[in-house]
Amino acid sequence: MRIGFEGQDLKLKDDLFAGIRSLFGEDPSLSIEESFLAGEQSSNGAADLVFVVDDASTDWQRIREKRGRSVLVSIAVRTHDLPVGYVAGNSDELIVLPLRPVEVFALFRRIKLHETVQELAGAQSKLAASLERLESDVMLAERLQRAVLPTRFPEMRGLKVRHRYLAGMRGGDWFDIAEARDGSVIHLVLSDGSSSGLSSGVGAALTRVAMKVSLESARSPVATVRALHDELQELFTDKHRLSLIYGVLSRSDLKFRWLALGNARVFLRSAIEGEFVPLPHQGELLRKGLSFPEDVQCGEVQLSPQDQVVLVSDGFLEGCGGLDETLRVLNGRADPRGGRSASDRDAESVLSELAWMIRRGLADDELPAQECSALWLEIDSRVIRLAR
Repeated sequence: MRIGFEGQDLKLKDDLFAGIRSLFGEDPSLSIEESFLAGEQSSNGAADLVFVVDDASTDWQRIREKRGRSVLVSIAVRTHDLPVGYVAGNSDELIVLPLRPVEVFALFRRIKLHETVQELAGAQSKLAASLERLESDVMLAERLQRAVLPTRFPEMRGLKVRHRYLAGMRGGDWFDIAEARDGSVIHLVLSDGSSSGLSSGVGAALTRVAMKVSLESARSPVATVRALHDELQELFTDKHRLSLIYGVLSRSDLKFRWLALGNARVFLRSAIEGEFVPLPHQGELLRKGLSFPEDVQCGEVQLSPQDQVVLVSDGFLEGCGGLDETLRVLNGRADPRGGRSASDRDAESVLSELAWMIRRGLADDELPAQECSALWLEIDSRVIRLAR
């Protein structure tokens, strides 16, 4: 703390500085200015604290104009009247001569507290500005991500497709559903990446893969995901992690084959059983340097009319409280209105409840911890399985 003095009484100045030195010793944080005018520069810079002899001759207008950020302390003598400058509000603090150690310590503590408050105010202002920029960045990222994701899917004969997406503070989700040109096969994909850059990267890589491998109904999803894994190795960094679900539905026999790697999950509701169950996942997260498992096998299940398949990213699973709680939502047992069975609810109501589970503990302008995506596929009741 740099200390200055304003006044003509040099003996008072010397006595004051000597008294302060005797109290604080050789404190390196205390710099005593032997000659100093309020707000003016010395070899050690502007004073943090300026003692002012407060009497009728004090030019407070000049002092206040030059004070800068200095704290002004009026000096009064106990036998005199109250100092006029302090009474008029020209100074910030008052000290009375002769000095009492406890009063000096109390003064310096108040000054330090004042500095701390000023620093906190500055930090708070910077934090508010940073949060405002962050909010703008998050809103921009949400708009960009929504631009990447499909908002509507083309009509597909015999199928009902629904989806739900919530932007989050981290992650990069991407999902899509496409039909082969001859209409024999439906392809579903949902990826859940550790960064937004992975979401667009998966889409681009999948496009390149589609040009290299045949997407016939007889081809296993494993071949496609293995080729996609190889494409993504050039995109991955050491910090990247990717969950991926790739599924193929054959129209001829309604067999659904899938490969689920990482934390994203596939759920099936059989029209006969009436409740969603989780389907097996086949491996761990994709990441840089990880070899694709040679012995991995895709899952396969026979679907029937009115069966439903749902692909869910880790954001929904984590936000709902885990796999079991997500199942409770899908099956209607977490419904605050008393719960309805899965067969009594349509896709939109279930997806809306999933979104509600994520948003229930958030403020209006607050985003979930990570992005949340769900892709819902339902077989129409009038669909006939051709192959037997």
